[in-house]
Amino acid sequence: MPREKEAYLDNLAAIRDAYPDRNNLTAKEVSRYLHKTPNTVRKQIPGFKKGVGYSVYTLARYFS
Repeated sequence: MPREKEAYLDNLAAIRDAYPDRNNLTAKEVSRYLHKTPNTVRKQIPGFKKGVGYSVYTLARYFS
């Protein structure tokens, strides 16, 4: 059974601390979190869904 990477839970906790009651984040919110522009975030991070945004789980997986 596949395991998550070691940093996954730490990254998920950090995102949850920054945005406690959110499951999906917009590109603008992610760009504020990473100190990048929204266009850069959309180009560099896969998994953006128009109208939904990024899942915090997808972001934690990407950052791991």
